[in-house]
Amino acid sequence: MKIKEENFSVHRKLDDKEIKNLTLLEHIRTKGPISRTDLSKLTQINMVSISNYVKNYISKGIVSETGYDISSGGRRAEMLEVNVIENYVLGIELRAQEAVLVLTDLKLDIIEKVKTERQKDEDKFEVKLLYVIEDLFKRHNTAPDNVRGIGIGVSGDNDKCNSACSFIKEKLAREVFLGNDAKVAALGERTLNRDSGVDTLLYIYSHLGCGIVFRGNTYFGHDFTDGESQPSMEAARYLRPWGFNLGIIKTSKSVVDKGVGTEMVRIAGGRAENITNDVIIEAAGKGDVAALGIIETAGLNLGLRIAYLVNLFSPDVIMVGGGIEEAGDIIFNPIKKAVERFASQSLQRSTKIMAGKLGEDAVSLGAASLAIREIFLSA
Repeated sequence: MKIKEENFSVHRKLDDKEIKNLTLLEHIRTKGPISRTDLSKLTQINMVSISNYVKNYISKGIVSETGYDISSGGRRAEMLEVNVIENYVLGIELRAQEAVLVLTDLKLDIIEKVKTERQKDEDKFEVKLLYVIEDLFKRHNTAPDNVRGIGIGVSGDNDKCNSACSFIKEKLAREVFLGNDAKVAALGERTLNRDSGVDTLLYIYSHLGCGIVFRGNTYFGHDFTDGESQPSMEAARYLRPWGFNLGIIKTSKSVVDKGVGTEMVRIAGGRAENITNDVIIEAAGKGDVAALGIIETAGLNLGLRIAYLVNLFSPDVIMVGGGIEEAGDIIFNPIKKAVERFASQSLQRSTKIMAGKLGEDAVSLGAASLAIREIFLSA
């Protein structure tokens, strides 16, 4: 693994101090209020080292003492929590046509979420994005100095995204960490979803690709791209690129254009261009034959890809997110049907397929998680 030259995303082997920082601060974030003694028991780090680490965190304002534990005899233990007072991070998802921003505290609780249209002129978009960020800060009386870091999830590693990141970093004088959208989505689920606490997790974010969590850590690989589950093999039709939102929106509009009667048109206000994932899922939930068929086909195709990944990685959990999981059994039944047919029987028995919990916020919250991870590592 390597450190990206732009220094937005730190992909490297962690040293002992960084590992302990991340371990201790994640325990404090997720289990606080917690005592130093309990931290020592959980991490098997001796009390002297725990005291030194905690003293450093308190001096940097990352952790605060929040009172005393209930006494069971003897001296009461001081309790520790992540300091959420005037400590924020900003997570940004840069989509093709819009940007999604979430302002969170250090516990990753959302304070506010905003969206803004992405302009074709990147220079104008950078200025607009900066205005949206500054306006968000003002609404919550937040000075840029109180924002510990900014994480950004993007599709691919391209000059446009790097330009926007550099612009934000320069204007706000904050650390900016850049990550691939599917990977930061996987990191978000790994950080915020208690059901994802497994050794090996493959996270499928709708059409974006696959984020891989291996031995508890998000895998970035030798470059910046996501773990694509579509090798370029002409013979393997089911492994070809899956298209935006698994291709279901494009297929739905094609069905409407052919004059097929469907509930999707009514829900979309009579306009095919208004058909979205939510429209298709709602129509399928009402028993619309066309919508059901489209989602089932997408589920079978996705299931074939998942079977490929199960055979390759033997993961503990396959997690599907990004919005399509809202279809429930309508999408998961064909996924499981394909996996049962094409994955190794011994592997499929030990792999759990489940829905993600963060929905469409997975990338923006994952970007915030990336920022917090880097803040914790360097504490």
